Order: sequence, then C-alpha cells, then structure tokens
Amino acid sequence: MKKLVFIPLALFIVLVVFLLIGLRRDPREVPSPLFNKAAPAFQLPQLHDPTKTFSAADMRGKVWLVNFWGTWCIACREEHPWLVEYAKANAVPIVGVDYKYSSDTSDERAAAVRWLAELGNPYSMTVYDA
Repeated sequence: MKKLVFIPLALFIVLVVFLLIGLRRDPREVPSPLFNKAAPAFQLPQLHDPTKTFSAADMRGKVWLVNFWGTWCIACREEHPWLVEYAKANAVPIVGVDYKYSSDTSDERAAAVRWLAELGNPYSMTVYDA
C-alpha cells in the first residue's frame, strides 16, 4: 500500500524534470534533421512559365532557402509577410514550392499567381508541385 503512494510522487518528479529541461531550451531554435543536408533530386515546372523547369541541380553549390506553401494553407498566409521582409535583405535566394492537393491544377496555378500578386512575391524562383 505504501508503494502505491510513491508512484504519483515519482511521476510528479519526472514531470518536473522534463519541465525544467524544456524551460532551458531556446524556443526560437527549431531543430531539424534536414539542416545542412543536400536537397533531394527534383525537377519541377516554374509557376509563371510552365515550359521552364527548375531543379536542385540549378542551385548546386549555393546556399538557398526552400519554402513550401499553398494558397489553401492558413499558416503560409501568416508567415508570408516575414518572408517578404526577409527577401528584402537579399541574404539568400528563396525558392518557393507551391504545393497543391487539388486535381484541377489549372485553376490552382492561377490562384497561386493571384496570391503572390496580392501579397507580394518574396521568391527568386517559384515552382509548382501539383
């Protein structure tokens, strides 16, 4: 019976330890296993001119930022002003990948072009992944 009393206390101590570890971390740091890794091979049509393509090989040996976005994505709309401001600094080229889940890609492509025209285009290159 006395052992059962110590179980909640032990769980509470473990919880406090995890909380203390979490409080020591920097909330601005988002660890990712993909940082400093080579981009996977891809070749996608450009958003504004589908006859032209863009691939990871086009940026080989350069530092660049890839941002996946979509007109349907609420978080993308929230982060977009920050990307526009970051692009003004010209620190690194930003490549936008317009990601779709719809089967009607012609309408989706036009919506993406309108979205960038309205909110600003921070991307040095935008590709379209239907």
